[in-house]
Amino acid sequence: MPPTALGAIPLVFANGLGGPHSAWLPYLNVFRGRHRVLAWDYRGLYGSLLSRPDASVHVSAHAEDLSDILNSAGIHQVHFVGWSMGVQVGLEFFSRCPERVASLTLLNGTYGRPFRGLPLPFAELTLPSLLPSVQRWGPWGNALLFPITRSPLSYPALRALGIVAKGLDREHFYRMIRDFEQVDLKAYVRQLHALGQHDAEAILPRVSVPTLVTTGAKDVLTPPHLARKIAQTIPQAELFVLPGGTHYAPAEFPQMIAERVLSFIERKRAVPSSPLLA
Repeated sequence: MPPTALGAIPLVFANGLGGPHSAWLPYLNVFRGRHRVLAWDYRGLYGSLLSRPDASVHVSAHAEDLSDILNSAGIHQVHFVGWSMGVQVGLEFFSRCPERVASLTLLNGTYGRPFRGLPLPFAELTLPSLLPSVQRWGPWGNALLFPITRSPLSYPALRALGIVAKGLDREHFYRMIRDFEQVDLKAYVRQLHALGQHDAEAILPRVSVPTLVTTGAKDVLTPPHLARKIAQTIPQAELFVLPGGTHYAPAEFPQMIAERVLSFIERKRAVPSSPLLA
């Protein structure tokens, strides 16, 4: 573990659904020497196995897992940084363990019912009913995924569709997408279905810690109006909009966002002022 500031509160990073740890690698250089940093795989994804096939993958289960992880690491309180699905995990975790959260950073996400925000007609009504059928295609889905993820055309195609922005480093993109190849698509779709049932809107006005809400002006998956509502409803929230950012702004502008998070934490005096270890 790199040297950290004496007494500094650790940061925990919560991925988006299917997000790999490699997404956070650019952030380590900014936080190294200042904070201990933790991240984990959601149950059923990557290196985190399900205890049994029917184990819950609801957002509340991921919040419970985070509490267990912190207990195992001997950590009482953290600065929480969540991206996409991680936003809902963070809100759920705060609702359950408010004393364990020093601050929230909510990156390109929503407060709940994510299908509601998609720019598709009747998405909230039709997508949940389709997911169980899609789930049965899991084994074939992984086989079909590889030619797409390994194609040199995937990066320019996503840029042309406006899914990712020009700022996303091509090498970083392919590293993340290669990691995503490890995801069990059957488990992924099950997680997506559970995510669609989560709603943390009632939690927002009860959030009592400094909160930084970020969004990309070109985010079509969790549009900026959702971030604005979060920032307007949480009492101590401030909003940071990246003009050229998409839903993948945390990967497109990692240095800018990491420095903004660090500045936010220090400005709110959430971290004790202590000399760094040599």
